[in-house]
Amino acid sequence: MTDLINLLQRVALDDQIAFAKLYQQCAPKLNGIARLMVRDAEKANEVLHDAFMQIWKNADEYQEHKSEPMTWMSSIVKFRALDLLRKQGRRLEGRFNRLSDEEYLELENTLHWQKENTNTATLSLGMQTCLSQLSGDQKDAVIFAYLYGYSREDIAHIFTTSVNTVKSWLHRGVRNLQQCLTQ
Repeated sequence: MTDLINLLQRVALDDQIAFAKLYQQCAPKLNGIARLMVRDAEKANEVLHDAFMQIWKNADEYQEHKSEPMTWMSSIVKFRALDLLRKQGRRLEGRFNRLSDEEYLELENTLHWQKENTNTATLSLGMQTCLSQLSGDQKDAVIFAYLYGYSREDIAHIFTTSVNTVKSWLHRGVRNLQQCLTQ
């Protein structure tokens, strides 16, 4: 992670070589997030482009004490993807009835950033294990809410259920994750 922090610091100083290296190292993972959200390779590339333009312009705003570099950049990608979906009026079309097994595998691979620290890698593996133990509804609700940033109302609309049901899924899902991760 120190390498990414260093690259972001250099990008903040308008270092184009550092920006190229940052893109080379991070674009595949960030594009994976965009593809999962917009479900279209061409649109995912558009999201990735917009996200990297924002990273270039706002690299000086990154604060390492608040988040890991990949977490910060992933958030930018997620917000750009949500903006695109909103602009196209596609956010609530019910496209996300459930993630397929292949999409869950891609999501798990996307969540597994290369870790320098074995404790972090173990936590990532632990999170993957704990997520797999949640029921389908809990798992989907947690992923849509905390990975993609969807509101409870949006999730209720997507799964054609009540907001209270979604609140229950999220509450139980997070509680089960906490219990699993502390074992």
